[in-house]
Amino acid sequence: MKMHRQYAAAFLGLTLSLFGTIAAAAQTAQNEQAQWSAVMAGETRCDPVVYGEQFYTLSSDHALNCLNTAGSFVWRRTLERTAKPFLSITASGVLLVADAAGKVQAVSGQGIYLWSLKLPEPVLFAPYSAADGRIYVLTQTSLYCISIKGKIRQQLQLPAAPAQQLCEAGSGVLALPLINREVLMISSSGEPLSTRAVKNGLSVLAAAPGGYIIGSEGLLSYYRTALTASSAQNTVNRLEEQLVWHFQEGVPLCVHVFGNEVLCAYSNGTVQLRSLADGSLLQLLTFGSTLTLPLYCIKADGDYYLACKGFVGAVGSNGTIKREKKLAATPFLPVITPGGILITVDDWVISGWNFDTKILKTAPIQERSAVSAGKTEHSTPPQALHPGASAGTQAIPFFVPYGDTEALLTRIEASIAQDTAYQQETADAAVLEIILLNNKRSAVLPYNFTVYEQAQAAELLGKFESLAYRPVLLEAARRTTEPVLATGIIRALGSITADPDGKSIQTIQDLLKRSGVRQLAPAYAACEALAEIAKYGDKTTADGAMKALFAIAAGAYPESLRQYARQKIQTIVE
Repeated sequence: MKMHRQYAAAFLGLTLSLFGTIAAAAQTAQNEQAQWSAVMAGETRCDPVVYGEQFYTLSSDHALNCLNTAGSFVWRRTLERTAKPFLSITASGVLLVADAAGKVQAVSGQGIYLWSLKLPEPVLFAPYSAADGRIYVLTQTSLYCISIKGKIRQQLQLPAAPAQQLCEAGSGVLALPLINREVLMISSSGEPLSTRAVKNGLSVLAAAPGGYIIGSEGLLSYYRTALTASSAQNTVNRLEEQLVWHFQEGVPLCVHVFGNEVLCAYSNGTVQLRSLADGSLLQLLTFGSTLTLPLYCIKADGDYYLACKGFVGAVGSNGTIKREKKLAATPFLPVITPGGILITVDDWVISGWNFDTKILKTAPIQERSAVSAGKTEHSTPPQALHPGASAGTQAIPFFVPYGDTEALLTRIEASIAQDTAYQQETADAAVLEIILLNNKRSAVLPYNFTVYEQAQAAELLGKFESLAYRPVLLEAARRTTEPVLATGIIRALGSITADPDGKSIQTIQDLLKRSGVRQLAPAYAACEALAEIAKYGDKTTADGAMKALFAIAAGAYPESLRQYARQKIQTIVE
């Protein structure tokens, strides 16, 4: 009897252990289930894009869909019919859809349809959004520069077809790989600068602060670039490159720069973190899966997230692999939001998974180098923008031809209206900055520009529609109390539309306070500018602009002006 009790107890213990194992396995399976799934009204057409904690997909029912990380629809916007589309997003949250029919469409982050543009050739890659807010689109024969408001600023005929997407290569410089095994260097004003031959083909090309990183023939190199100007005409005509570092090693699959660190990912699952300053190795680790292109990579809260078709992984701020997971194969690239939500997309179904890096699934294959370094907790800082952004950098004698400022401003305005301004934008922008700030005096003639000339100069800078000129506008706004100049600056900020730090909205409000409620021109200009900023901005920017419009509508202005502000609000809400 005693033996039977012992066997019974042992059997009971084994059964409970088995139940515990099954329960633990069930819990693990439950943890690996998607948090949510959304069935779409149409098949997904291209890879999704992420902006903050929202993501966007394009479906076969010609709809652009915005969902949040909880899987709920935020908005849905019907587009014009597309063929083999690409989807990308600008730094200010404007969605860009381009396709094989040559059509480019723009929709704001709030779902407002902005514009449509038809190019004569199929678009080859997703539209590229540059640091100055302009958009670059590649076709088989041309590179198009498009303003954020859908105007073609320039078209550059290419000597050969593009081999892959272009990238920024320093202040006012673009690098474009061609199928003839050359990398064409182009100025942001559309001027070919130089070509670099890559005999055995290009492996890696990535933007880096003040320059670019290039990998070819087993060599990975970081170059800084600078543009020099002709002393006669103040136009960019020569590119200078300085080698910062290089090392001979297997060229990585792709390179991403985050602050002062360079992440190099290799196809065998190896990931290196290197110093941007000298290229030295900081961390070395290896995932248990192979990596493929395209590879999605972001940095959030000090952790690096990597995802490609069939795999997702996370690297902690201390250089350790925190988690990795194999995914079911789907036609589209998985993406991760900054909050750690993994989004996978099948033909009809979109799913969200919790990819919190604090949860370790298994002990991954991992290597650590003996070298360590402090980590930065911010993303890549914005590069210097346009070579004409600061007149202080122009070592060229300033003069107004024939002393006729009005003729000079009229000529610049005409070139903008005729879409030929890019041909000498650098020089014109430098002159406009001098007029606006009114702080440059010739040794021959002490120029002292009128407030009307300054206001016109401000407006023209804004009509270039580039973030590069926003700092000088903000500086001029800080100095002035003149309502006429305030009006010109406000209009310029509205033309640029982008407000990445909220300073444009705040500056407009400050100028209105200084001008007073009896000055109607600045207030009318503010209504127009704030409406444009709200229309093109992300949710935070749009909310700030709408709040400023409501303040005007409820202010001590005449009823006609308050009604005008309400009309602008209504157009945005609709």
